[in-house]
Amino acid sequence: MVKKEYVSDHNLCKVTFSFPSEEAKDAREVKILGEFNNWDRDKAVRMTLKQDTYNAVVELQPGKSYQFRYLIDSHRWKNEANADGFVSTSYGMTNSLIEL
Repeated sequence: MVKKEYVSDHNLCKVTFSFPSEEAKDAREVKILGEFNNWDRDKAVRMTLKQDTYNAVVELQPGKSYQFRYLIDSHRWKNEANADGFVSTSYGMTNSLIEL
């Protein structure tokens, strides 16, 4: 699930990403990678587990769209089921899309 909270005086959007732990059974970590961090694993946003859900907040610039995916234990990719859309990649995969 993705929740958007627009902050008008700072011209930004706080995006809360929530990923159910049941989709990442026995995971040690879940991270978010996307266009907002140049798909760089070193800049990936680590999600914290609380009450059976992994959560993270990312501040993004409104008026743009961003592709992203969840990375589980550095090798398993998952899309956001409730994304604003999906984009096919040249690698034969599909990325989640968030529009702000």
